[in-house]
Amino acid sequence: MDKLKRERTPLRNTIARTTNEIKSGLSLEEVDIILIRAKFERFNILNDRLILIDDKIKDILLDDPRSTEARINDEIEQCETYSLQVGIVAQKVKEYESKLAAPCDDKMSQSSTSDAHRLVTSFPLTEKNYNKVIEDLKYRFRDKDMLSELYVRKLLKLVIANTRSEKINLAQLYDDLVAHLHS
Repeated sequence: MDKLKRERTPLRNTIARTTNEIKSGLSLEEVDIILIRAKFERFNILNDRLILIDDKIKDILLDDPRSTEARINDEIEQCETYSLQVGIVAQKVKEYESKLAAPCDDKMSQSSTSDAHRLVTSFPLTEKNYNKVIEDLKYRFRDKDMLSELYVRKLLKLVIANTRSEKINLAQLYDDLVAHLHS
C-alpha cells in the first residue's frame, strides 16, 4: 500500500497543477481553447489513473482487519475531494465551450454551406475572434438581393407543389410560408 501511496502523491500534485493551469487559462482575456482542451484531456487521463490507484488503496484498507473505520473514512474523504475537483474543472471547461458554441450554433444551423463552415474554422477558436467571425459571415453571406431571390424561389416552389396533385399538410404549408415571408 505504501508503494501505491507513493505513486499517488505525485499524481495528485500533477492533477492540482493541471487544474490551476486550466483555471488560469480560462481566465485569460484571449483563451486558447485548443490548449485548454489538450490540458483537460491530460487532466482526464491523470484522473483515470488516480481513480484506479484510489480504488486499489481502498480495497487494501477494506481487506485489512487492522484498518480502522476512521482511517477508511479519511481515505474516502480524500478521494472525494479530488473527485469534486475533477467535476468543478470539467464544468468550467464545458461552460466555456458552450458559451463559445451557443451563439455560433444558432447562426450556423440556418446556414449549412461549407463555405460558411470553412470561414468560421479558419479563425482560431478564441473569444476575441468571435465578433470578427460574425462580421465576416455577415459580409460574405448577407446579400439582401440574393436572399430575397432565394426566398421568392422557395415560395414559388411551395405554390407549384400546392397546385400539383401533391398533398401538403396545411400546418406545414402555413409554417413554411410564414418562415419564408419573415425571412
